[in-house]
Amino acid sequence: MEIAERLGTRRIAIIGNPNVGKSSIFNQLTGLNQKIGNYPGMTVDKMVGYFHKGEQRFELIDLPGTYSLLPKSEDEVIAHKVLNGQGEAKPDAALVILDACNLERSLLLGTQVMDLGIPIAFVINMKDLAEKRGLSIKTFALYKAFGVPLVMTDARNNEGLEEVKSLFTEDKFVVGKTFHTPDSPELLEEVQEKFGFSQPYQAFQQLVFSSFDPTLANDKKIWLEEKAKAFHFDPEEQQSKETTERYKKIDTLLEKSVLSGVNKPKEFHSKLDAIFLHPVWGYLTFLGIMLLIFQAIFAWAEAPMDLIDGTFAFLSSWVMETLPPGVF
Repeated sequence: MEIAERLGTRRIAIIGNPNVGKSSIFNQLTGLNQKIGNYPGMTVDKMVGYFHKGEQRFELIDLPGTYSLLPKSEDEVIAHKVLNGQGEAKPDAALVILDACNLERSLLLGTQVMDLGIPIAFVINMKDLAEKRGLSIKTFALYKAFGVPLVMTDARNNEGLEEVKSLFTEDKFVVGKTFHTPDSPELLEEVQEKFGFSQPYQAFQQLVFSSFDPTLANDKKIWLEEKAKAFHFDPEEQQSKETTERYKKIDTLLEKSVLSGVNKPKEFHSKLDAIFLHPVWGYLTFLGIMLLIFQAIFAWAEAPMDLIDGTFAFLSSWVMETLPPGVF
């Protein structure tokens, strides 16, 4: 029955960092047409929904929120396995949700997915918050750098959803440019051949995820470990190197494509920060405030203290003269 349902249905994986509005977009596209299950051999829930447009039918897989495709949690293992078609049918494309206020962190994951060789599209969400922070994103510059379509959205206010739907209905998902090439090409070629991968980065991911994947056959784990030793491939060292090199490229790209402080009104607290955090005026302001506090405690407090003391002495005398002898 499931195979019959899949005929003519395209599978699209939705992936992004936690709290970028990924599930909001998923819910708006699928409505109540969703179901929950479990990934094979995993404890994390699997959310699947369906989106229809005329005779077109799409199966959407809401992958767990993750910051990268580096093996640190079960969520990342799931994303790796689903995007590479291990354990279940490989998605036809991936929709990557980026945070407009934190593109650097979002693009670490985005470029990793892009290097897997799967057709993708980027959705830059939370554009309303980016505008409030004075951020201007040059989407065309990003398009030229990555070679994949980009859509700006504000999922909370349902803005840009029609453009997202057009990515599906007009089949705009494309394979992006290679962003990062891992080391040890000979080793990666052998892993590609062994597992039937089409991209070197898929082989790289298999090497670094092998010890974290509870569903990978033991003989394959042993084979990968032996190959890594033979080629002096240290997974942890290679992960660290990959992350560093990706961030360098991303930072260089964002310097040219994201402008800050555009049309942003200077708020009152920003004006105060300019004084309190100034390398010279900040220290002078701090000393002035401390002197003011000491002056208030040891000099200016004398008058109100005398007033309070005199008031209580007067009240005490008045009570003794007015009230008759007794309990009170």
